[in-house]
Amino acid sequence: MNQVSKALLLDYHAGRVSALQRKLIEDWLQDARNRSTYYETLIEWETTHPQYVADVTTGLDRFRRRLTGAQSATTTLILGEDVLVKPLLNRFRASWLAAACVSILLLGGWLFRTSILYKTYSTRSGQLQRLVLPDGSRVVLNGNTELRLSRFGWMGDRSQRDVFLTGEAEFSVMHLTDHRPFVVHTDRQLNIEVLGTEFVVLARQRATRVVLIRGIVKLHYQPGQQSEKTLTMRPGQKVTLDPEQRALVLTNSSYPNEFSAWKNRQYIFHDTPLTEIGQMIQDDFGLRVTIKEPSLAERQISGTYNVTHVDELLSALEELLSIRITRQRDRIIFSQLNK
Repeated sequence: MNQVSKALLLDYHAGRVSALQRKLIEDWLQDARNRSTYYETLIEWETTHPQYVADVTTGLDRFRRRLTGAQSATTTLILGEDVLVKPLLNRFRASWLAAACVSILLLGGWLFRTSILYKTYSTRSGQLQRLVLPDGSRVVLNGNTELRLSRFGWMGDRSQRDVFLTGEAEFSVMHLTDHRPFVVHTDRQLNIEVLGTEFVVLARQRATRVVLIRGIVKLHYQPGQQSEKTLTMRPGQKVTLDPEQRALVLTNSSYPNEFSAWKNRQYIFHDTPLTEIGQMIQDDFGLRVTIKEPSLAERQISGTYNVTHVDELLSALEELLSIRITRQRDRIIFSQLNK
């Protein structure tokens, strides 16, 4: 059966689908888990294809001319009877004010629809945040991370629980008696569906990764316009999205808990190259890292390091690798001592 893609939904909102495609989407919407995706694409299409774009400047000018003309005409007809002019003008102003208030409310609802539909949690550089979601699930956010939480589907119905992640987080998902799924959405067309489990998700610019600590999760991935692919993970497995975002790579991890060591302010390295450590510093602490020499980028370290501040990690790297680390505001430069 053909899959309902984002492109097909956008064509549906634009009225460019065939009768068969319309029936496919209607059948697809019978599954309540798909409705959040439908409404997301509807909001996206309406935002980029407004049915009416108001010319505010021209409208205000026209209104001022009409208002001035109405005042002149009324005064001419009634002459000295100002007592009749004021109630008429007041009623006109009251009607205009009421219409303006309604317009402002509608516009405000449209502009702030994301705030209405979702609640957003975000962390700064180097900050950790622990959350308890409405269903009792627990989340720990790493630094420079945003979690958007759907305000609907958590309690009182059987629709799925949806969250949207940019950054890195550990999830401990509560299993509900009605078996309602919990879905983590990323911006790489990779979604993680769970019922009750513990896992870590990395969804940053440099990489997309899922590490399963316990339980079972199902990954849904749709590369480009291809049909959706699914992959079921078991505890101890790690899945990464390749750099071209075309395939999921599944490997086994002997120590899956190490991928969430950051929640305890720890970094655990196993022959980790300096270039990868530099990317972690950029992601977690918001610092731009430059490695001067290519040979230095491949230098590796191992060990467990307690890090409450980025300077502690930089001092350890400087001592272990015998290198020079220079900090210029938000920029870190790694270089050889003899340079």
